Amino acid sequence: MWNGDPPLFESTIKELLLDWGRKRTEQCGFIEAENQDLYYVDNIHQYPKMNFLMHGEQTELALERIYNTLESSVLGIFHTHPNNVPWPSPRDIVGWPNPQLNWRYFVVTSEEVLEWKLADD
Repeated sequence: MWNGDPPLFESTIKELLLDWGRKRTEQCGFIEAENQDLYYVDNIHQYPKMNFLMHGEQTELALERIYNTLESSVLGIFHTHPNNVPWPSPRDIVGWPNPQLNWRYFVVTSEEVLEWKLADD
């Protein structure tokens, strides 16, 4: 299910779209809530062209900076889809962040940044 309110800043969308093609592997990271700064984390998945797995130590450092140094919060998690498929894959859904975190979830293609939300069925 798509969710789009409140919207990302136009500058955040532009930055994500510009970064989409910088590598042929999925890029991933966090969006900080207040200024919507991007925190990239290395993708260490065995098959990074079709999957992402955030580097553990870099994830901890990014979250430490956002929550403790900046005293902010995480707006959401993002990752790129080099294959340009605009919806989450089955693997993305299995690895979805814990809903209790209230992190928004974004998929970046060459032309758009789409937000998705798990629906209770």
